[in-house]
Amino acid sequence: MRAEINPRDGYIHGTVLADAPFVDSPLLDLEIEDRHHFVVRMAYDGACAQAGLHLERRGAPVTPKTNPKAPFVNPIVVRFPITSDGSQHVYYAPLFPYVQGDISRIRFFPCLSGNDGRHQGNTFHIDWIMVAKAPTVTKVRGCIDRYSQVPLLQPLLAPSANISMITTLTNGIYPVFSTLFHAMTLPFASTYNCYPGDEITVQGRNFGDAALVHINGAPCQNNYPTLESIPELALDAPDEEVLTCVLPANLPRGPAVVTVTNERYRGLVFNGTMVAYAGTTPCGAATSYIRVLVPVQLTTAPSLSNVMAHAVDITWVPPPNDVWSCLTITGYLVIVRRLRDNFTVTTMLGNVTTTTLATLSAGAPYSVKVSAVVESQVQPPSCLVSCHDESSIQNTTDWQQVDMYGQRLALPSAIAGLPSPALVFSTLALVPSGRARGGDGFAFVIQNEGGASIGRGGHEVGYGGIRNAVSVEFDTTYNADTADMYENHVSIHTRGRSQPNSAHHAYSLGATSEYVHRHTLTTHTGRCHMIVPLCLIIVGPFAPHFQASAYVSQFFAKTTGASAWGSAGVGCLQVTVDDRTVLSVPLHLDNTLDLTGGRAFVGFTAATGAAAWQAHDILSWQWESLRMFPLPPAPFTHVYWAT
Repeated sequence: MRAEINPRDGYIHGTVLADAPFVDSPLLDLEIEDRHHFVVRMAYDGACAQAGLHLERRGAPVTPKTNPKAPFVNPIVVRFPITSDGSQHVYYAPLFPYVQGDISRIRFFPCLSGNDGRHQGNTFHIDWIMVAKAPTVTKVRGCIDRYSQVPLLQPLLAPSANISMITTLTNGIYPVFSTLFHAMTLPFASTYNCYPGDEITVQGRNFGDAALVHINGAPCQNNYPTLESIPELALDAPDEEVLTCVLPANLPRGPAVVTVTNERYRGLVFNGTMVAYAGTTPCGAATSYIRVLVPVQLTTAPSLSNVMAHAVDITWVPPPNDVWSCLTITGYLVIVRRLRDNFTVTTMLGNVTTTTLATLSAGAPYSVKVSAVVESQVQPPSCLVSCHDESSIQNTTDWQQVDMYGQRLALPSAIAGLPSPALVFSTLALVPSGRARGGDGFAFVIQNEGGASIGRGGHEVGYGGIRNAVSVEFDTTYNADTADMYENHVSIHTRGRSQPNSAHHAYSLGATSEYVHRHTLTTHTGRCHMIVPLCLIIVGPFAPHFQASAYVSQFFAKTTGASAWGSAGVGCLQVTVDDRTVLSVPLHLDNTLDLTGGRAFVGFTAATGAAAWQAHDILSWQWESLRMFPLPPAPFTHVYWAT
């Protein structure tokens, strides 16, 4: 080199004399196939702003006969800026953007600017030189993950996900939707719909002994106070490592940049937009929910059914957006406004698409809107480090738990979108017409407790508490405390000979909602009859109207004692509504009730209430017994004998 060199203490001290000075590497067998950097620590004092490299592609294998001082032929030139203030600095020059393949020599120019680096009298001090790999992130996971065969940083790529949609019926009627996310073996992944405090994993290679992880420049919350994270070996990729990050707060919604820095050599950095926040907005004490535009908007107004005096059913269609947006939805807000005084109630629901609005005012106009809600779906942080490579990852179920109407509490992370168009309707006036779909219904009762027996008033359809009874109830309202089916239904109840009958569905032999009439209650004709004794042969267990609840097994299990079917034949009790058989249940009446010579009392009970008023009129009824009565005795004739 055209410089005066003074090697001292293992360093290179040089003074520029004429041409640009340089330092040649020994012969190399270096393959540039990753994010390789040329790293040098040096000081330069003089008028120079740029250093440089000449990279020699390997033309032939390096052998002992290869000339290490041969001239460079068509080298690849790499330039990088320096600070010529006489102080030591570490410089990082990326090699991978310029060359991919094998390199046999590197020539380093401490100054390669101006007149080809000819800055006579300038001095430089080289401490050390190395070639190192910068971190590379392949997978960021932990919220809703998307996988790809190629890096997701590239535009216009279609990501993939392995998901299972799970539908659970609450109360037998409400479909509650949730999603099971499965890990995939594809090499790249990003995550979205994240919240501050969620724990994610950052997976990749070349992280070093310790690394710094930042999200949009903010350090992860779990790295205080040292700010460094120690990588662990990944279980799903033997050449990769995993870092854990608890997402920082106070960042804007939308995509965020994940930065991984080698803690020792901080110029070795990876930056990639591989995580996205669902978004947060300051929420004041008077605000019930955080409102931003992240969730997709419902484009159509809800639909209406089962209009009553104090309640209605509403149904809505999920937003017509792409699957990635819809996967973020965990629930809905229903905003109900009474138009005459603008009294408004907001109800949080789970991921359902129908609900009953109860406790409404009779004969009042209302407006209803629905907003989609997004909440965090991250699994417990303790599972992330050990479970990130499992074949199946189940989300937490807090946001999946709903009550009888699909309602639940909002999670602290709840974000609601803009509301749907409004549905405007009026509840029915509370008049004694029965058209307000009130309750509670009526029952046909067979009992042998006594001719004056009566059930408890105000609930259980009027027959609750009657002993030694079988009841066929026509239930017209939903009662959560008795585990009702959600819609109008027919159900057959008994507790045998000695226990008081109950309308709770734990004591139902079978039930059906097949006879539901959603909008009005009008005149109907019903019929109940027994088929004895070959129920399973005549009716068949696969008939659509045949029902046998788990409770039935208790009667079959008994072989002796009261209300035992195990040692007796079994018949069927069939219920017909408007000439259609809607329900058949197995029943041995004589071995269920304590009858008097095969006889019992029959009749009807009913119940209603102030909030769900309903009139129950039995317009006519007829009893037909198949019992064969003996002929009356012949008239007694007095015979007189004459003697």
